[in-house]
Amino acid sequence: MSAILNTDFTLEVFNSSLTYKGHTPAQAFIGERARERKLVSAGTVLWKCTQFSLVNLSTGSITEWWCSADDLDATLQRCKNLQISLRRYARSRLAVRWEWRNSMDNLLRARILQPVYAFVGSTKWQNTQFSVDKEETALPANRLALIGGDTQYCIPNLTNSHIAELSRTPAERLPAGWQTMKSYVGGRAG
Repeated sequence: MSAILNTDFTLEVFNSSLTYKGHTPAQAFIGERARERKLVSAGTVLWKCTQFSLVNLSTGSITEWWCSADDLDATLQRCKNLQISLRRYARSRLAVRWEWRNSMDNLLRARILQPVYAFVGSTKWQNTQFSVDKEETALPANRLALIGGDTQYCIPNLTNSHIAELSRTPAERLPAGWQTMKSYVGGRAG
């Protein structure tokens, strides 16, 4: 068995000096720091809203930003209560700006294949000049913000040997039958 991914990164290193893909990922969390380093075991299901496939076709890399399937049931319930799409909710609470060119059209679910260390924290708000539906507001970028606040995992250095796509469904509406389908809720079901 190979070494656990990200073993060399302590929480202190992640929060103080880690640069990944030209960015400092700790800055995406409230307080510009992850609150914990968490061992994510093989079999764990993660999710995100994205327009992209698991592997970025132009770079060959896999995104480091994920959410725990343990939170998906509560997230879908909030969407139902608010009468909004998962895409719209995720854009606001995970603070994904339109300027980053991700329409977030699909709910992508993936399974961890071997243990990895993730850095976990609450997503920091992001300034934008667009609404959650990509309407240009004509406001300066610092006058409108996506709220953030939901928990997100940052897992640098993922490859196909660490994670595999399980499903991709439209995020504009709640997945049909999500309340009774074990494939959408529970971190290990699939």
